[in-house]
Amino acid sequence: MKHSFDKILLADAVALAALGVVMVYAASAYTAMVRFHDSNFFLRKEVPILVLGLAVMLALANLDYVHLRWVVYPLLLVSLVLMVMVLVQGLGEEAGGARRWIRLGGLRFQPAELAKLAVVLYVAHSLPRKAGRLHDVVYGILPYVVVTGTFAGLLLLQPDLGTAVCLSATVFLVLFSAGAPLRYLGAVLAACLPGAYFLIASEPYRMERVLAFLDPWRDPTGSGFQIIQSFLALGSGGW
Repeated sequence: MKHSFDKILLADAVALAALGVVMVYAASAYTAMVRFHDSNFFLRKEVPILVLGLAVMLALANLDYVHLRWVVYPLLLVSLVLMVMVLVQGLGEEAGGARRWIRLGGLRFQPAELAKLAVVLYVAHSLPRKAGRLHDVVYGILPYVVVTGTFAGLLLLQPDLGTAVCLSATVFLVLFSAGAPLRYLGAVLAACLPGAYFLIASEPYRMERVLAFLDPWRDPTGSGFQIIQSFLALGSGGW
């Protein structure tokens, strides 16, 4: 059975992917030439992955998403196991002070990427089954808080605050779109804010990023440099 899909959305995804490759090449060509004597070093790594990703996307676009329901809970369990494994000495690889990768053969795999997909599929799978019962805290809201909180906690142990916030915000917005009562969502958000402040304030580099975002001119040649350059590009770069 042939399934239709949004051709405009497909074109947008392809255009963004192509633009991403161009931006990666523009940003990495000089570094690649200096370090590897080949300006296309990173480009040759990027393009095969892009082609593979597009092929998988086209295959999934013709698949009835209902058939993905059976894989939701196994995928959630596998993601949870991998997220725990990455924290184990000897299994997870550490780089830059964070333990976020597992090596599979010649490739490094980041379990957090699979976890994001697994949690989103879980929420999409379970919400229709709870239609009209989101007002029930224990049945309608608590399972999502527990699942998302578990994965967010494992992400913070790596540590990876950015992905933890991204995942939590995604689930929050999906629940909001599904009609979850604002008083419950507000309570969850209020409970998370003190923890978020503590996590940011406890690490100097996180606090520096926040301060640089709020006031990049405070350190224009250091932490605020990239943000100021983006202003200049938007103001004078044109197309």
